[in-house]
Amino acid sequence: MSDKEEGELYLLIVDILTSSQSRYRFHTYYIPLAQYGFVEEDLVHYFYIAKVLQPAREDRVYAHQYVHTNALCGYYRLFLIDRINEMDRRIEMVPVDDVDVTPGSPDDPDPVEDLYNGKRDRHIAYKAREFLGSSEEWVRLYLALSWCPEYDSIPLCKIGKRYQIASYHVKAQKLGITLMKSDIGDFAGYKDTMLGQWLTGLGTKVHRDNRDEINCALEILCLVALSLYKET
Repeated sequence: MSDKEEGELYLLIVDILTSSQSRYRFHTYYIPLAQYGFVEEDLVHYFYIAKVLQPAREDRVYAHQYVHTNALCGYYRLFLIDRINEMDRRIEMVPVDDVDVTPGSPDDPDPVEDLYNGKRDRHIAYKAREFLGSSEEWVRLYLALSWCPEYDSIPLCKIGKRYQIASYHVKAQKLGITLMKSDIGDFAGYKDTMLGQWLTGLGTKVHRDNRDEINCALEILCLVALSLYKET
């Protein structure tokens, strides 16, 4: 890219990641990072250098792929989680006494709930890396390339053929990705799949009434799988 193109790309990414919608989406992560002196402007800049500019200059293959807005936000979300974990390896929640809980507008986010949700997401990302690190390669490939919402899905048969995965469909059933995510809570046998057991290990109830929490955990797992895939 020329200097002009790099400048235009940087401004575009800044506009996307600092929009009012994005700020609302990421403020859960900004709260603990603020405890370490990080501000939004610096974090967006660090993300651009580490995850956009540097890969492009090193001519990594995935750096030349088109990325839609949701994918960009997903990568930034993982970047923020990684920064938090780097600063706080024990994944401790900031004490409630240190948070300003002065009542505000009914529409204002609850800072205590935000802190809990932020810690929860960091814990899920940690457990996702643990799960993927102990799993065979086909697990990471399936989650990253076929089931991740931030990636153009590749059919399981093509993944199986490309990476020579024997009994690819049987493995997909064992993993638990042959169902639509909206149907997970309705399938009693899902608890016995690899993903069902992982969710249960998180303390997440696999039930139709808990779909939001299930989908949140699976989204983080897929994003971590995609991140690990792109690092290889």
